[in-house]
Amino acid sequence: MVYYDTNPSSFYVANETYCLQIEQLFQTLNVTCDGYCNSWGFELNAAYIKNNISFEFSFNKETITRKGIAPLDSEICEWLDVTISSLNKDYFLKIKKSKFKRLFMAKEFKSLVESPYYFSNNIQLQLKDITNWLSLFKKYDM
Repeated sequence: MVYYDTNPSSFYVANETYCLQIEQLFQTLNVTCDGYCNSWGFELNAAYIKNNISFEFSFNKETITRKGIAPLDSEICEWLDVTISSLNKDYFLKIKKSKFKRLFMAKEFKSLVESPYYFSNNIQLQLKDITNWLSLFKKYDM
C-alpha cells in the first residue's frame, strides 16, 4: 500500500499523479505497490515474479536542499532501480542521472542515453533490449 501525505501543494499534486500512473500500470499485472508519496518526493516499490524470475522495481524522487552561507536552490533527484533475480544470479539494470558516472559509461551506450544520464547493467543485452528499456524510461519520464 502506498501512503499518500495529501496536501494542496502543486508539487504534491504532480507527484501524486505520477505515482497513481505507476500504481495503475502494476495493477494491470496484479502487482501491488508499497511506499510513500509527499510534496518532497516519493518511493514506490513493486515486485513481479514470472517464470521463477523476480523483478523488483523501485521508483524514487527526492528533493535535496543545500544549506550554506547563502541560500542555494534545491535539487531534484529521480531514478528507477530494477533488480532481476533468478534462482542462481542477481542482475541489475540502472538508468540514473549522473554526469560523473556517465564519463565511465561504454561508448555504445553514450549514443543511446541522453546526457546527463548513465546506463549500467550486468546483463548481456542485445541492442534491441537496451533500446526497449530506454524507451520505457522515456515513456514514463523518469
